[in-house]
Amino acid sequence: MTQQRDSSQRRYEAAVAVFAVVLFIALCIATSGVINLFAGKDVLAERDASILVIPAMFIVAAAALYLGLFSAAGQTGGALVLFALGIGVACYLFFLVSGAVLYSVGSGQPLRGILFLGANALRPFSIALPIIAAVVAVAYLLLVSARTRRLDGRPPRWPWEQQDDDDRRSLD
Repeated sequence: MTQQRDSSQRRYEAAVAVFAVVLFIALCIATSGVINLFAGKDVLAERDASILVIPAMFIVAAAALYLGLFSAAGQTGGALVLFALGIGVACYLFFLVSGAVLYSVGSGQPLRGILFLGANALRPFSIALPIIAAVVAVAYLLLVSARTRRLDGRPPRWPWEQQDDDDRRSLD
């Protein structure tokens, strides 16, 4: 019974993590549009970067988010916020490093990758990305921890519902 419950919980965590990653990607796309609209800045500072660099950076950041969420599932209390901040920082680093590697490979010059990293580290979108990742991680961890706190996997009940159950048991 416990094995089945653990398997059910892991499937639930994986499914919610997929939805959290989809939410993360949607919020990142919306944020890049808003930043571009109001600040007039692109996601990347380099105009000669391949059109595949940005989507690849998003995919790497989303994969880092998924792995972080799935590994941090079950955390509660203050550890929840620390894990969420750690996931945000990891997404930020994976986003920038993957972009630097792809840009340096595309240009054929390793130094340009380092310059890419420096030029994009403090851009508005690069700063917004870990914030979005941390908020999504907090929401995910709260959802998952709320389910694990319930007894027997049942939904929470009102006090009078519990009293009705006790009355039924006493009649049996």
